[in-house]
Amino acid sequence: MASPSSTSKRSRSSVWTYFNKVDDDKNAACLICKSKLTYCKNTSNLLKHLQTKHQKEYQECLEERKANENQKKAKRSESSTPVQTIPDMFLQSHPYSSDSMKKKKIDDAVIEFICKDMQPTSVVEDAGFKKLVTVLDNRYQVPSRRTITREILPKKYESTKAKIEEEMNTATSVALTTDIWTSCQTKSYCCVTAHLINGDWELKSYLLETFHFCLDHTAANISIELQRVVESWNIQDKIVCVVTDYAANMVAAISSTRWRHLPCFAHSLNLVVQNSIKSDPELFAIQTKCKNVVSHFHRSVKSTEKLGEIQRQLSLPEHKLIQDVSTHWNSTYIMLERFYEQFEAITMTLCLVNQNDLCLKADKKDTISRALQLLKPFLEATENISGQAYVSISMIVPLTKILQQHCSSLYRANPSSVLAGSLNSELNNRFTSIETHYVTAVSTLLDPRFKKISFADKTALSHTMNRITQELQTVVPEPSINSTDQDSRSPDMEEASTDSIWNSFDQKAKESQIHRTSTVEATIEVRRYFEEAVISRNKDPLEWWKENSCRFPLLKVLARRYLCIPGSSVPSERLFSQAGVLVSERRNRISPKNVDIILFLNQNL
Repeated sequence: MASPSSTSKRSRSSVWTYFNKVDDDKNAACLICKSKLTYCKNTSNLLKHLQTKHQKEYQECLEERKANENQKKAKRSESSTPVQTIPDMFLQSHPYSSDSMKKKKIDDAVIEFICKDMQPTSVVEDAGFKKLVTVLDNRYQVPSRRTITREILPKKYESTKAKIEEEMNTATSVALTTDIWTSCQTKSYCCVTAHLINGDWELKSYLLETFHFCLDHTAANISIELQRVVESWNIQDKIVCVVTDYAANMVAAISSTRWRHLPCFAHSLNLVVQNSIKSDPELFAIQTKCKNVVSHFHRSVKSTEKLGEIQRQLSLPEHKLIQDVSTHWNSTYIMLERFYEQFEAITMTLCLVNQNDLCLKADKKDTISRALQLLKPFLEATENISGQAYVSISMIVPLTKILQQHCSSLYRANPSSVLAGSLNSELNNRFTSIETHYVTAVSTLLDPRFKKISFADKTALSHTMNRITQELQTVVPEPSINSTDQDSRSPDMEEASTDSIWNSFDQKAKESQIHRTSTVEATIEVRRYFEEAVISRNKDPLEWWKENSCRFPLLKVLARRYLCIPGSSVPSERLFSQAGVLVSERRNRISPKNVDIILFLNQNL
């Protein structure tokens, strides 16, 4: 067996610029022609392949080998004659040709560095970056900012877009999320993300476009722009649902199309919690006071340093205080949680810096504790529904029922709790029809983790089950005519079937047979699916569908159609935190076109 060091050296051979190891390192795939070759712990056959099939790359490989050997020789002799060997080493280096595969791989890495880490394109002109690249590979010439912006970035965008278009073409159903954001330069941008389940039952999310929204934010204008984006990707007949926040213009924009609309569940929970806090005068006053305290510490270096001293004296974690952001109720919870943890340290510090008027009374700590107990499940629900890498739409009904039971139980135990009563009332009012909303209901039923468990409304459940059966009839293939029956028909029957008197009757009989067969098959499959026990909540529902799709050939179509829908519009909202970094004061001249390209690559590479 080769030693680890020798294996590592072979892996760094210049020939691996043109090959990737596959099949547990037993074979190598050519990156140029996709041929698969046996890899026997040496690269001679790989080099032979380049020599016979790819002459240009073969010459590049030999040049790179020679350059590597020269560098090794220079390093070995560096200690005795450094002045002579270092210039020689650079003289012997030749820049990669413009069509070199090695150069293209490094170009791609530079683009990924810029887009993934939100670096300005001017980074390629920074002296430190150039020096770093030269040390890593002195044959690579860093492209200019102009070349990056006008050539390499657009090419990478087009090649990445082409791959996503292939995925879109094969998708049967696509869900969208969208949101509008205003930059620090008061430019508005709208982003559209797509979500689908591919043929391997993998949940995929792609940013389709981020465009400068220079028009008035009317429902009509939003609708026109969304339809333009959808048509540019040729998915107008595949849209199963669009998820947005509760903004009136967004809701109206989707309503004006033929697409289904789903309000963001995370946004709904945010409204429930914020409204409930405002309805509790004591807690609302505490929230306001806590925000003022946090603002004071953020403004005062002296107070912040003193807080650190007190934290150490009391053996408390040296955590910073967190400010509440009105649009994200989670930050309210996190602010109160941190305030509760640091209550004594905050109080002592405020007294020592003569800010006694900001101190909360000692009994308010218990109020904060009770509020945190009530609000913690809402935090967990918001975090669960905001994920992008797993199925979330099917959690809406179960999470709603869990939160309703939680608040109802605590309110019964303590009827004087204003917060518990308000949360209970807000949940019941806002989610009264959650089980009758077809998208949330059908997705819950088609998730093998949940099925019927969370449904309390038997009428709504029965209605959804009937709609599933009806929808399945449209995906049932037409039954083939039995060849035996066809052969057994007499000439008289053949002649009768063509008689014009019976044509209308025969057509109706055929349609009736097809409809009956479709209904029966759909009903049987639905019954079989629901007779099986639910799987563990920690299991992946898409993995289950991948393993069982052959047993449920009709239901799998609906599962792929509805389980791709995200339960929130957070994927679009989250994008704008990246956009805020990109469209900053430092880069206030970046064009809307490049905003789209860089964000597209940031999300999709």
